This record gives sequence, C-alpha cells and structure tokens, in this order.
Amino acid sequence: MRMLNGLGITAIAPIAYAAVSYIYPPLAGRKERAEQFITDNPDKLFRGKNYATIKLGDKDAILFKKQDNTFEAMSLQCTHAGCTLLWQEQDNQFHCRCHGGIFRRDGSVAAAPPTEPLARLTVRHVDGTITVIDKPI
Repeated sequence: MRMLNGLGITAIAPIAYAAVSYIYPPLAGRKERAEQFITDNPDKLFRGKNYATIKLGDKDAILFKKQDNTFEAMSLQCTHAGCTLLWQEQDNQFHCRCHGGIFRRDGSVAAAPPTEPLARLTVRHVDGTITVIDKPI
C-alpha cells in the first residue's frame, strides 16, 4: 500500500509543478518576459493628440508625447484593485470606474482608495521608432 501511495505522489508532482509554474512563473524560477509595444509611425499613433492608449500584451497603457518631443508611458491599471483607468484629458487626470480613484497626470494619487502611484514604463525613442516596455522604470 505504501508503494502505491509513493507512486501516486510521484505521478502527480510533475503535473502540479507544471500547473503552478504556468499560473505563477516566478514561483517556478522562470522570469516573465516583458511585453513590448513598438511603432515607427508616431504621427499616425498620436493623430494630432499628445497621448495615445496602447496595448502591452493584455495590459493597457498610455503613451504621452511631451512638448520637448520626448515620450513617457504609464500603466492604465489602477493600483488599488487593478481596474483599467480612463484618461480624462479635460481634467488632466486618470479616473477609475470601479472604486472612484483618481490619479494626476504624473501618475500620483489624487483621490483614494489607491495609495500607490501608477507604474511608469520604460520608453525608448531611437531613429523615429518608439518602444514601450512593460517594465517599471
């Protein structure tokens, strides 16, 4: 009987490891690969505005074009509960529809419940190509 129990555990262990490493890669020692957004046509992306919403894998982000022709990006994921934020250009703020949180243009918290600022993402601008990487600065 003991031998059968041992065989059962031996058979289940690899399956459990595979499931856990798929659901939570860092636990298995695997590093997640950063998602990227790349454009070589910023004019088409911005369409006359100073911002554009973009996708980094399944996550939403916003890319701003600053007056000095540099770029900055932030996650559009609320730091309170992970809901997607809406950029309100007229207020120069991000609004969360889930719990009413508000963030300023620089990503800092303007109104609770969030307590942490928005994640600022890595942006590279080389020879007219903009690359946004889903890794905080």
